[in-house]
Amino acid sequence: MAQRTPYQEPTSVLLGGTGLRVPNGVLAGSTASALKQVTGTDDYVLRSNGSAWEYALSGRLIQVVHALYGTQVLATTTSWIPTGLTAQITPKRSDSKIIVVAKQNGVGRLSNNTLGVGNFRLVWNGNPNVAFGFPFTYQGGTIFYNLGLGNATCFVTVTPGNANVQTFATQVQNQNGSSSIVTQWGNLVSSSMLLLEVAPV
Repeated sequence: MAQRTPYQEPTSVLLGGTGLRVPNGVLAGSTASALKQVTGTDDYVLRSNGSAWEYALSGRLIQVVHALYGTQVLATTTSWIPTGLTAQITPKRSDSKIIVVAKQNGVGRLSNNTLGVGNFRLVWNGNPNVAFGFPFTYQGGTIFYNLGLGNATCFVTVTPGNANVQTFATQVQNQNGSSSIVTQWGNLVSSSMLLLEVAPV
């Protein structure tokens, strides 16, 4: 009777920087050699381009930045002024898209019997990008005018086209210059901004 040869675990190669081991013979020749020479990089996965292995990202969320600001700001004129809410992100890829979600909380007006309209806008690298707002048009007869119950939300996607730092901020305007438009009412509530970097598909 022939004797069975005890099973032996195949000798494996460590794919440099990837933490993966592949048995010898599974990947052979130049392919195995190329894989062994790859150096690991955060947030990247391997793919074949037909002749070599390379790092790639596809349709993945690769970076998140979150910012809060909770100091009260008053807009008393028709000029646009900073709300104090701002966030920065440095894209990991030049072809990424940045999803921006900005929410102004604690928004209201100070005068009960005065028409007040507040507008907000998103500023991207110093340039106004998207206007969004919460109108305050009620006149008289309410006890809620000074409770800061309003909010305004902006949702937008931008494509920087480079890997330079991107700065986003919000501004507020008192549209007709009457009453005072407030955000982050009484330092009791914070506004927030979320930046999501997404690699292209």
